[in-house]
Amino acid sequence: MDMLKEWALCLMAAAAAGTLAVVIVPRGSMDKTVRAVVGIFVVAVICAPLSEIENFDFSVEAFANYGEVPFDNTHIDDMNLQMINICKKAVEEQIKKTADEQNVTAISVEADISVDAENCIIIHKIDVCIDDGEFLSADLLSEKFSEKLGVPVVVNVK
Repeated sequence: MDMLKEWALCLMAAAAAGTLAVVIVPRGSMDKTVRAVVGIFVVAVICAPLSEIENFDFSVEAFANYGEVPFDNTHIDDMNLQMINICKKAVEEQIKKTADEQNVTAISVEADISVDAENCIIIHKIDVCIDDGEFLSADLLSEKFSEKLGVPVVVNVK
């Protein structure tokens, strides 16, 4: 940060000195030459930090020496658990909504959900329990749920 402050001060000093030189020099043939020299001087001050770049080593070997940053995976299991819980709630809401459309009450919804190595959520199976007298065919309801969610849904009658 100090280097940046120094550069800014040098730039302001160069601009002030250049302005003073332009103001002092009388109008005439020297005017254009002085303006050109002042412009080149200011550009040189602007580019001065670039001259220090040659001291840096931008090779792959230099960056390899920094070593790998350790990966902290202590929170991944917590995040996976949260994703699974959110997905279970979404599945439960969708099942209850579809059950309401079929005039059926879902007593319980159990979803078998996991997260794979690539952090993809996988819904393996959904078990839904409905009341005994509400629906004639559990297989038909199972098809409706499976069609709506795109995963196998097993309907059990209680």
